[in-house]
Amino acid sequence: MRSLFGFGALFVVAGLFGAGCTPSSQYRYTGMVPAARPIPFDGRTAEKGTVVLEGSMTTQSVERNVAPVLHDSALHVPELTVDGSAAYAVSDHIELGVRLSYARYGWTEETAAGTPPLPDKPSMLGAGPEMRAKISLDQGDLWTLGIAWNLMRWSMPIAEWQKTGSCAPGPSCYVDPLTATVSPTYYQYASSTTQEAWLLSLSVLLSRAFGEHGEYGHVFGGFAFHQTFGNDGFTDSTSSNGQVQTKGYAPIVTAGYGIRLRPMRIGASLFLPMGGDSTSIMWGFGGQLTLGVELGGPSDATEPQGPPGPPPPVSAPNPAAMF
Repeated sequence: MRSLFGFGALFVVAGLFGAGCTPSSQYRYTGMVPAARPIPFDGRTAEKGTVVLEGSMTTQSVERNVAPVLHDSALHVPELTVDGSAAYAVSDHIELGVRLSYARYGWTEETAAGTPPLPDKPSMLGAGPEMRAKISLDQGDLWTLGIAWNLMRWSMPIAEWQKTGSCAPGPSCYVDPLTATVSPTYYQYASSTTQEAWLLSLSVLLSRAFGEHGEYGHVFGGFAFHQTFGNDGFTDSTSSNGQVQTKGYAPIVTAGYGIRLRPMRIGASLFLPMGGDSTSIMWGFGGQLTLGVELGGPSDATEPQGPPGPPPPVSAPNPAAMF
């Protein structure tokens, strides 16, 4: 009986240690990077001459690497990103504009166990031009193909931590929580900087409208492509200097619903980035909600006023007036 108890205790302890193993590397690097997400777009454009103002929220999850090894990524990814955009419809099929994206450090989650913090708790900002286009696939615009792209400049904060024998508790001292109960591993904050990068995103969406003029909204679905990232988060070398590296494009499957209740426009969607591994980011499901307003565009004076009324009656001539 005692041997069974001892074996059970050993099994539990071994399981706890196995689940909480992180490499005791000489350096740990971290950074804050944009989430892989579709461009907030429902596949349809406004009428010529319309100004479109939109705000959107994107939630994004990542699959946490619970047992990282040397050279795995250690990054912070926003669970929530907010966007604002302004565009002008130069035709019924093309909108040109700009987009601004923002995320706070407090909205992020770690990509791996043992990821150190960013001591100054920075925010991250991206901005750049955007174009959205609609290609009609039938005469009534029930089926359309939407294409959107943007090129945004992001400021990504990064930080370096160095292993040390001990350090005083505080913002500049990080103790690996997965080894603290056995043999604490201390890391001292060394430096931080900001890395600038231009990132290109693309969305291709097929949409189907409901109602004779799309008055019941439309469903859309397709693919998006967003750059994904990685870093040498757990390392014994300073050769990378903690730089965030692009790891190609993550293909994203997305589907949603949009409707225009002029002047309002509303869109909501779900999406899932594909691919990713421990040296980059393992993505999970995400969602988007977009609210917008359309200003200007075709005036009421140009809209049909209905069929003309009957002509005024013609009175018969008065014979007396002829003499």
